[in-house]
Amino acid sequence: MTLRGNMGIVGGTALAWRRGDEDDADQDSGFSIGEVATLVGVSPHTIRAWERRHQVVMPRRTPSRQRRYTADEVEVLRQVRRNTAIQGPALTAAARRLATSTRESGPEPEARLWRGVADLLPELVLVLEEGSILETNVAVARFTDTLRERLRGLRFLDIVEPFDRAKAVIATLSPLRRRRGWELNLRTVKGTFRYSFDCQPLWEEERELLVMVGRRL
Repeated sequence: MTLRGNMGIVGGTALAWRRGDEDDADQDSGFSIGEVATLVGVSPHTIRAWERRHQVVMPRRTPSRQRRYTADEVEVLRQVRRNTAIQGPALTAAARRLATSTRESGPEPEARLWRGVADLLPELVLVLEEGSILETNVAVARFTDTLRERLRGLRFLDIVEPFDRAKAVIATLSPLRRRRGWELNLRTVKGTFRYSFDCQPLWEEERELLVMVGRRL
């Protein structure tokens, strides 16, 4: 059995056990960073880096300043670990390079590389600025049956089913917020399809951008 398989079984069992004790736990209960590192399958240094750079979780601290993680926070970190293993380098980093390439006369080699990485993903990847499409991966072009160049500048609302537009507006309103599992119906000439989007804000030279990664339901 692979390490990932073992981690899934051990982690799931441990989390179930800890959830059962949560109601009776004292103020020092919770998972230590060492326990979380074992459950997630990464080093404590990696967990601290995710917290510092991306604020994926915000564990409480004991009076002695030690981190204590809830079962839900461990689940979030396990999902981040799975996504990283599947998708490789962070999509926000890829999107940052994609967005940078649109403001220059031609994409630099690194931008072309990151665009190629995003194009390998089956998920829809969009970078929005003030609700308009700044950049996409090839999956979006295929889904909409539209050249990628023609998608730039198009309002994201224009591909959202009318009754879901209010929900789409909420996701793109400034100040942008991180969201997970934001379900929207998208429409194309091929029909209407439901997607679950993870939304991640990023800032590029004082510009507020939003990365949206959508998986079909």
